[in-house]
Amino acid sequence: MPRGLTTGLLANYIIKDMLRQMTRETNTVHIQTDLGTITIAPAAIAGVAARAVLQTYGVVGMALPSLRDGLVEMLSRDHSKRGVVVHSLDDGLAVDVYVVLAYGLRLSEVANNIKENVRFAVENTVGIPVRHINVHIQAVRPVEATD
Repeated sequence: MPRGLTTGLLANYIIKDMLRQMTRETNTVHIQTDLGTITIAPAAIAGVAARAVLQTYGVVGMALPSLRDGLVEMLSRDHSKRGVVVHSLDDGLAVDVYVVLAYGLRLSEVANNIKENVRFAVENTVGIPVRHINVHIQAVRPVEATD
């Protein structure tokens, strides 16, 4: 408990802390088994999905969900899971991925491949059906040649 809080401020602090905790737990996936409960954080699922996206042909990288002044911020491979948003539904998961794709390829084909790869990776790793996968193409960039 922080020092120097009055009763009103203390109640406000406790309520805000409870809301933060509830917000963190709303997207957490809970799997009930005979031996107990398995809890999976959305960040863990996002990591699996991000890896599947980055292994898809035609993906240059991951991007943040928000555009700043119309500019796309590419994420490093270490932070690629920040380009994935996972929502827990009653009957499975919904996954939003934010990507930068290679110029010169059929975008709809690359997006469909992303969906298939993400669905396969998440369902096989986590064991929960993926009901929706939304691919948000944030930018199209030329692929840099490597020697």
